[in-house]
Amino acid sequence: MLLSRVVAVSLAVIALVIGVQEPAASQSALSEDELERISREIAIEAAKFEYLRWPPRQFPLRVAFGSGQSLKQKTDCADQWQRHYEEYVKFINANSKLLTPSSMTDALDAYVFYGTSVELEALPAFKLEDAWSSKPEAIQSRHQDRFSRSYRFAYGADDFIEFASKFKDLREDLGACTHPNLDPADALAGALLPGYVATISSQVFRRFGDRADPTLEWRAHRRLLSAMSWLPDNPMDTAQYKRALIRSLSDE
Repeated sequence: MLLSRVVAVSLAVIALVIGVQEPAASQSALSEDELERISREIAIEAAKFEYLRWPPRQFPLRVAFGSGQSLKQKTDCADQWQRHYEEYVKFINANSKLLTPSSMTDALDAYVFYGTSVELEALPAFKLEDAWSSKPEAIQSRHQDRFSRSYRFAYGADDFIEFASKFKDLREDLGACTHPNLDPADALAGALLPGYVATISSQVFRRFGDRADPTLEWRAHRRLLSAMSWLPDNPMDTAQYKRALIRSLSDE
């Protein structure tokens, strides 16, 4: 008993001497002001590395989320995804209207669709995308899954995004509806802010690990979209745009 107590005390002393690093503090303990400050810092850091933007005249951006009928019949995932998508749009619009919720049959600026390629290609949203993809030099950003027909595209010219899409081919077994790769908020964010989203996620993880406040990334997304909506509506070279975006974020 005495030996155990001595060992315990010795270990405690050693820990005090060499220092024991505590795990990253949970963002949930931070105040609203602190969350906003940190999200601004993260958005500014992301702005240093990315260059695509939406034309200010195009805001509020018309966005939609859709699921295929086969998916709706086989699972209850579609309703969960729809609610999460709506939560994201509502959060982004908390301070000003940056996004307009629309349907897959409306004229759109960006969409997310989970289902089969056959279902997608029957929708007006795909016809809009098809028209954009046929324009010369229209694709600004492209990411395609080599294992399926899933993809993410951003179309436009002069560093402007004018149409964006995210399609997830769900012909195979889904597994859990909450799988990270199937998060509709992340999918929409990736379509709206190609490149920025990955930079933001890596910064949040670097600072807080897996204990970050769940709204922190969304706050940075909101700041970037808001800053884009206030920038001059004229072409700028990449260096000019980055300076203007960072200045807008800093002055917010």
